[in-house]
Amino acid sequence: MLENQMDFNIKRPFELFAPLDLTQRKKKILIVDDDQDFRLSLSEFLLDKGFKVRTAKGADVALRQLLSDHETPDLILLDVMMPDMSGPDFQRELMTLEMFSAIPVIFMTGFEVQGLGEYLLKPIQWDHLLFKLCADN
Repeated sequence: MLENQMDFNIKRPFELFAPLDLTQRKKKILIVDDDQDFRLSLSEFLLDKGFKVRTAKGADVALRQLLSDHETPDLILLDVMMPDMSGPDFQRELMTLEMFSAIPVIFMTGFEVQGLGEYLLKPIQWDHLLFKLCADN
């Protein structure tokens, strides 16, 4: 397993030894991606690991869910390129709404992007994703 984690290009190697304890609390994650197959596989993976998951096929659907839902997600996994609104534009929209401005966002993209902040490259390496999600437990 350590051999696979070396491929993740983690900037701080000491993080490889951090415990991944999913039992402390269930994180609520909103997945926003226009690719239905990807949303399904990602949500199945996260549900299997004990996370609470909601999905949205685009930014407009995600915003409606956030405004109507009583549970705010702990994290949003957000596709960069979507037909209705880009991931960065959606994040900027969230920042204007005080109730959602503190939700952390991890972008997902099929290509490297400068100045984007924290992101994961598709195809997602499941162990890398899990590590990122558990880093603040």
